[in-house]
Amino acid sequence: MACVLLVSPERDKALAIAATPRAVLAAPEGLGWFLAHAPIDPALVRHASTAFVAACVAVVLGFLTRPALVIALGAGGYLFALAQLGAPVVHDMHLLWFTAVLLASPCADALSLDAMLRDRPRGALAADYGAPLVVARSLLACVYFFPGAHKLATSGLAWASAENLRNLLHSKWYEHAHVPALRLDQHPWLLTAGGAFVLAFELGFPLLVHVRRARIWLALAGVVFHVSSEVFFLIPFLSLWGTYACLVDARAILGDAHLGPRPRTARRGWLAATTLTGALLLAPAIGAGARGQMQAYPFACYPTFAWQVGPTLPALTLRIESDGRDEIRVHRPATQDGWGHAWRALGLYGSDPSEEALRAIVAEMRASSPFPPRARVVHVHVGEVVTDPAAWDEAPRLGREVWAGPVP
Repeated sequence: MACVLLVSPERDKALAIAATPRAVLAAPEGLGWFLAHAPIDPALVRHASTAFVAACVAVVLGFLTRPALVIALGAGGYLFALAQLGAPVVHDMHLLWFTAVLLASPCADALSLDAMLRDRPRGALAADYGAPLVVARSLLACVYFFPGAHKLATSGLAWASAENLRNLLHSKWYEHAHVPALRLDQHPWLLTAGGAFVLAFELGFPLLVHVRRARIWLALAGVVFHVSSEVFFLIPFLSLWGTYACLVDARAILGDAHLGPRPRTARRGWLAATTLTGALLLAPAIGAGARGQMQAYPFACYPTFAWQVGPTLPALTLRIESDGRDEIRVHRPATQDGWGHAWRALGLYGSDPSEEALRAIVAEMRASSPFPPRARVVHVHVGEVVTDPAAWDEAPRLGREVWAGPVP
């Protein structure tokens, strides 16, 4: 868990956000209070990042594990929340959830420096170790089940159609300006089979995750699901399948020699702490998942991709007036965060368009590619681009205008 935290990009994102004017930032559901009252300062972010890294390293080693987990959760909560203020939500909240579960469990009883300093590991009954694992697996079930349920409720089995998945592929390729070497869009039967696999995996996860013999196969299916998503759809999610350790029976692999003997009595304190933590995490996770609320933090429904995708994609489009002639330009961000920032600025996430954010994007576009010398007025539209790679060079379709002003 701590290893995944160490390689997550939120620390860099938080530092970039700290250098951004607060007026340009926007908070998802659940973080309005944070944007309004939390200190946002580059120096503070650097200090929090240093404490976070040191705490995660200590957790990996199992040294002073309990206080290290407290620091990791506190500093990580600040950094991860800050990383949500500049673009659409990054669905990494499970990392904080699992850190809280570790804090409420006897996770340092074995395979740790803390255990070595006690001369021998402390054993535990299933109630000690089993309860945290049940909570972690149930949280994973929330992550997967609700996106599958919303796919079925919104689009039905048509979600798995070759046409829908082909359009989804094309939209992701357009966003990343990259076409994979293996063109799944040219193999409809593979797309349909893959769509059926995704629905079965997501909807079946809550049932299979609590069946001991099924968990290893579920973990393998999850790795296939995420690796395929990254290779073909360009959607990386290492931070999620990197937590699959909770699906593996460590005692079956390592045996009692490394994990310690099984005592005759369970430690009620750990069981109570895990039960309370599980209730505090699962209730809002289930609520957000049931509502399908993806733009929230630290509890949200994970991306559903529930709607059937068309052959076009909304894009921030400029119409530049210059000596009675109009020049059309499409904003093509280099990152997924960049696309999300543009869509948020256009008001496509349910809020009003942000004039400050739109001005900043226009200025950025002008800096990267100069406007015509006599450009006077720029109009920002919600344009539409055709995502089929064969049509990427086609002119965008101008949609509604959301802002107009003098060239910055």
